[in-house]
Order: sequence, then C-alpha cells, then structure tokens
Amino acid sequence: MGPRMLLFGLVAALAAATPLKRQERTTVDPAVYKKLVDYAAFPTMSATDPGSAALDANCSVTLSRYINQQSTDTQAAVWLRKSTREIIIGIPGTNGLRDTLTDIEVLPIPYVSPSIHCPGTCLVHAGFLLAWNSIEGQVIDAISSALEQNPGFSVVISGHSLGGAIANLAFARLKNGPFNTTGAYTYGQPRVGNREFADYIDSLSKTSDSEAGSYYRVTHAEGKP
Repeated sequence: MGPRMLLFGLVAALAAATPLKRQERTTVDPAVYKKLVDYAAFPTMSATDPGSAALDANCSVTLSRYINQQSTDTQAAVWLRKSTREIIIGIPGTNGLRDTLTDIEVLPIPYVSPSIHCPGTCLVHAGFLLAWNSIEGQVIDAISSALEQNPGFSVVISGHSLGGAIANLAFARLKNGPFNTTGAYTYGQPRVGNREFADYIDSLSKTSDSEAGSYYRVTHAEGKP
C-alpha cells in the first residue's frame, strides 16, 4: 500500500469514528464571552519570542519563559499576569511544513502520559501527542518556577488550531498536577482523540450537558470535527 492510500485509510478511519453528540446552540454568557476574547490573544502572542518586554503599558502581562522545541517545531510561551494572578500558557497554531506534518500524523495511538489515568481505551492523534510530549517537561518546569516566585497564582491554557490540540493534552496533564489549573480555552481546535478521551477531558473539567465546566473549545463556523 502506497503512502497516499495509507494516509487516506487513516483519515477515513478517523472520519468513521463514533461522532460526538452535537449540542444545540445557546447564547454565550457575557462574562464567559469576555474571557473567550481575552484569552484568544495569547496563542498569537506566543508564535514568536517577544523577549522580556511587557505586553501592555501597565506591565500586567510579562513573558516568563519562551519555549521553542526544534525537533517538532513546537512553540509555547508562559506568561505572567499579576493583575489577575494568573500564569497563562499560550500555544500557537500551524505555521510551516513541520507543523503540517504534525497535523497529518493522524494515526490513533494509546494515550500514555505521566499522571494520566484515562479509563477505558483512550486513543489520541499521534502527531498531537508527539508535539505535546516534546515540550511537556519544559512547560512543567516553567510553570513550577513561575509558581515558586508567584505563589497562589492560577494556571490557564490557551491554544489555537494545532496549538489548541496541544492545549487539550496539556490540560489533562496539568489538571492532574499540583498547578491549580483553573481553565483552558482553545480556538479552532481539531478533534484530538476518541470518545473515551473526550469523556475523560469532560470529567477533568467537570463538563456536562448542563454545566460548561472549565474547558472551552471555540470553533465558531470553522467546520472543525
């Protein structure tokens, strides 16, 4: 079987996976909408290393650490916002050939990661997991250092597109750690895993049909599965 046919088969397998239940559209609470707009800026801010400069005139948002893992071309930035006592992780989206290769590495593989206790048979996108695993240690080290200097701060994750998928995996890892992870916001995030994985994320974020929980996946009209 040629590479093109193999790729087609893998994509078809994902497309044939059990579809997630589509919820009826509801009006977004104004307070939630404000947060969605607020955190949407961080993936873009994290696409390139801005140095140590403050991001606003009041110096309330500053860069704690910039991560650039060349083996997978995966970037992330850890920001401090003292006005809200938050450590915010920004993860940018697809940019370049290496990221595209990550996107199309769609083979579902078992979800194995430190501190993860996903019941059942959790399968996730191989490329997304490889990208997250390549920066996981650096992200955790950066958060730990930031918390040592800023005790009591909460941790929030924000990612766009590919970065949203990585943020999905990061949320599971950090929510299980001693990091006071209070929320995650993703924008245009593709599907990361199977139903068992989605249910696991829902359990961590306390999301249900009646409760929004602490994990927000914003797709608007982008047609993401």
